[in-house]
Amino acid sequence: MSFTLENGHNYQFMLRKGQWYLLGFDYSYGTLAYDPPSLGAQGYASAGPVSVPGASVGDIVEVSFSNPLTGGVILTAFVSAANQCYAVFFNPTAGAIDLPPGTITVQARKAS
Repeated sequence: MSFTLENGHNYQFMLRKGQWYLLGFDYSYGTLAYDPPSLGAQGYASAGPVSVPGASVGDIVEVSFSNPLTGGVILTAFVSAANQCYAVFFNPTAGAIDLPPGTITVQARKAS
């Protein structure tokens, strides 16, 4: 269960055996529909910007894609500016890889 307070802070809780536990706080996320281009050998493609309200340079970023990352494709993300993130798909192999369209989800949280 997640809550956003009036001050914009986000809190995530879990109920287990009748007890509430705080899982995390000060996170925000954004999504972007994206059709990755064919990734050539050792190639990459960046996607964005993904609007992530409250994100700032130095935040911890997690990223996911709604379809499998086949062939060893590596997906990373970073905060490029206030409220803005980019995702990067990297193909470390010697052959081209073509991923299907999907949705990128980027979550950012404060480092401290």
